Amino acid sequence: MRLYYRGPDALITAGQFVWLGETPKVYAIADLRDARLTRRSPKTIWLPAAVVAALVLIPGFLLLNSWVSRVSLAGAALLVVSLVLVWSRVGRRYELEPAR
Repeated sequence: MRLYYRGPDALITAGQFVWLGETPKVYAIADLRDARLTRRSPKTIWLPAAVVAALVLIPGFLLLNSWVSRVSLAGAALLVVSLVLVWSRVGRRYELEPAR
């Protein structure tokens, strides 16, 4: 039997789709109709990243007078946003759901 995917949550072979939850569920591939593979959109992470960057930048720009400290603060905010965006890509999930 050919194995297509083995992960912590599912097992997909040529004939079966096995969901490895608390109670495993077994589905025959032949019985699956109009199933699609979707993934969570990383667009939802932009708003929290922008809020975090604003919470770092706004008070810092008001309190700091030095050009060097403001550039350092902007770099820190850019680092926070970059880490959030990288985390959103690493945390991408795939879901098998029926077509509508």
